[in-house]
Amino acid sequence: MTKTGFAKKKNGLPVVSKAGIEDITERMLADFCPETLQVPKAINIDSFVFKYLGMKQEYQYLSHNGIYLGMTVFNDSDEVPIFDAVKGRAEFISVKAGTMLIDQGLLKKPLHRYRFTAAHEAGHGFFHSEYFAQKIGMAAARSEGSKAFIQCRIENIQTPARESEWTDNDWLEWQANCFASCLLMPRKALLGLKGINNTIKDELWAAGIILTVSKTFDVSLQAADIRLRDLGLISGFSKADIDCGMSFYANTGSIS
Repeated sequence: MTKTGFAKKKNGLPVVSKAGIEDITERMLADFCPETLQVPKAINIDSFVFKYLGMKQEYQYLSHNGIYLGMTVFNDSDEVPIFDAVKGRAEFISVKAGTMLIDQGLLKKPLHRYRFTAAHEAGHGFFHSEYFAQKIGMAAARSEGSKAFIQCRIENIQTPARESEWTDNDWLEWQANCFASCLLMPRKALLGLKGINNTIKDELWAAGIILTVSKTFDVSLQAADIRLRDLGLISGFSKADIDCGMSFYANTGSIS
């Protein structure tokens, strides 16, 4: 794996900007599968997780109601909680360090949420092992219990508007989300999409570009919308504008 260093706080929490994450994922892709930066297409996220990051994947029901999408385990543990659908109750299982657990309910088409969740957990695995190692070590020194894993919910708690008020957990989730977005929709490849630089940019164009990104990179419409806004490509269009454009494409059968 290519060297991709970044600064950290004393507690191991990475200090990395959005541009920094963009650069890290670009260098990873250039090493793992360079054509993904030249030809817009979906990355093989499972191969990236297994062969490039060296992480393992397991599939379990993580809750009774699907509230947890994924989990990354940083230390061998015999107390990782899952939901046993057969017994209808929560259970603890043994899981090795470096394993991501994906909720089994995501293994159905379309696989948009599965792919983003796997990329999100990969972000935790890459960025946050030292943070959790320190956290677990400090708890052991005090003879206290500390989770050896991070659970990712279907909807993250709303983070404060001002970054100065963000908690460590807010940063962990933001970094993993940013990593997933940049990895699945590389900036270089995205900017090479046909029509991305059209001279006429109305709500039909904006909705069409979202659809194109979604289909090309095998991500959800929401993930495509967020990524395009982060890059400033559709920032001038409101949700109402996009909904209007999407209605047109839905009526023409372009949205399945």
